[in-house]
Amino acid sequence: MNEEILKVQRKVPEWFRKREQINSRVLIAYLKLEQSKQVITPNLLEAECNEIKTFKSNYNQMKIISDKNHAKVFQENNGQITLWEPVAEFIISEFNNYQMR
Repeated sequence: MNEEILKVQRKVPEWFRKREQINSRVLIAYLKLEQSKQVITPNLLEAECNEIKTFKSNYNQMKIISDKNHAKVFQENNGQITLWEPVAEFIISEFNNYQMR
């Protein structure tokens, strides 16, 4: 798990710099929905990312731990998406820095 946390800390700042990347677009869409205090479901996030043809495969890579994943940033529980707890604070901090640019 520590390796995955380090992967997130290495990759997420880069995602905010390269906003055209699919994983960046998915994460930013999630964070914007979260600001509106909605319960975020996979269907809601997919609808928000409707222009991303490979949404499902990319989203799935963002909620698992594996050697080849993008980096685990999401967890899903009872049909609700949240940020993965060990990195949630870090991601929100990076997002706030991104919004100030």
